[in-house]
Amino acid sequence: MEQEINANVLINKGENGSHDTLHLNNINHYMKTYRALKYPLTFDRLKEVYLFTTISYFYDTECHELLSGPLQNGRRRIDRIDKELIYGLIDQSSDYLKNR
Repeated sequence: MEQEINANVLINKGENGSHDTLHLNNINHYMKTYRALKYPLTFDRLKEVYLFTTISYFYDTECHELLSGPLQNGRRRIDRIDKELIYGLIDQSSDYLKNR
């Protein structure tokens, strides 16, 4: 979900400590294109915004917990890193991208 919000620039990041704001033009474009929204969202119709946190997992042949946070978001939790693991991840990722 976070990647979709960021990729479509649905939130304008505040600069120099100012608050983030919703980018209504982008939200309306997204909702019309991908969610069949019939009526545009306007600030006067917006009553509440809910903030929440999610927990994510990724499954290939086993279940991997995905990390969250500003620098680690979406990365697999890996308890030990060695040469074999790194080459295996590279091979799996390359095969995945090749077949897209």
